[in-house]
Amino acid sequence: MRRVKVIYLVGEGRDPRWRQSFIEVLGDKHDLSIYDRSRPIEPQFADVEVVVDQGGASMTPALVAAAKKCKLWQIPTVGYDHFDMETMREAGIPVAN
Repeated sequence: MRRVKVIYLVGEGRDPRWRQSFIEVLGDKHDLSIYDRSRPIEPQFADVEVVVDQGGASMTPALVAAAKKCKLWQIPTVGYDHFDMETMREAGIPVAN
C-alpha cells in the first residue's frame, strides 16, 4: 500500500479517545500529522493528500486554500450539518463521510 500524507483536524471539545484511536489505526500506515492551530497553516498542509476532519466543523476557507494537493476531505462522523460544501465544490475537493 502506498503511504499517503494525511492531516487530522481534531474537533474542538471532542472525546480524546477519538484522536488516540485514529492515531493507532492510521499512524504507522501513512504519514500522519495532527493539525496544530497555533502553527502556520501552509507548511502543515504542504503535500497533504487526505484531510480527516473530525465532525466536519473544523474546515475553513483558509484550510481549504492551503490544501492544494488534497484529493479527499474525509469526515469520519455522520452528516454534513456544519460543513460548507460549496467551498469544497469550488475547490474541486471530494468530500466523504
